[in-house]
Amino acid sequence: MAKLMLDSSNAMTVNLQQLQATVAQIQATVAQMHEKVDSISTELSKLTSSSIELKARFMLLSLLCELWAASGVIIIIIIIIIIIIIIIIIIIIIIIIIIIIIIIIIIIIIIIIIIIIIIIIIIIIIIIIIIIIIIAYRVSSKSN
Repeated sequence: MAKLMLDSSNAMTVNLQQLQATVAQIQATVAQMHEKVDSISTELSKLTSSSIELKARFMLLSLLCELWAASGVIIIIIIIIIIIIIIIIIIIIIIIIIIIIIIIIIIIIIIIIIIIIIIIIIIIIIIIIIIIIIIAYRVSSKSN
C-alpha cells in the first residue's frame, strides 16, 4: 500500500513537472505575444494609408486569436490540475477506509482471543472445582 502511495506520488510529481513545463511554455508564448503587441502598436503609429491600417487590424485580430488559444490551454491545465487533486483525494479516502477496516478486523480478532482465553480460564476453574469436590468427597467418604 505504501508502494502504491509512493508510485502514485511519483506519477503525480511527474505530471506536475510536465504541467510546470507547459506553463513555462505558455508564459514564453505570452511574452512573445507582448512583443508582437508592442511591434503592432509601433507599426500602427507609423501607418498613414487605410490599406496599411487594414493590414494592421488583421495582424491584431490574429494576435487576439493567439491569445484566445493560449487562454484555452491555461483552462485545460487548470482542469487537469483539478482532476489530479480529485484523484489524490479519492486515493487518500480509500487508504483511510482500508486502514479503518484493518483496525476493526484487528479489534475483532483481539476480542475473540480474549473471549477464548476467558472461556478457557472458566473451563479450567470448573475442572479445578470438580477435582476439589471429588477429592473432598473421597476424603470425606474415607474418613466416614
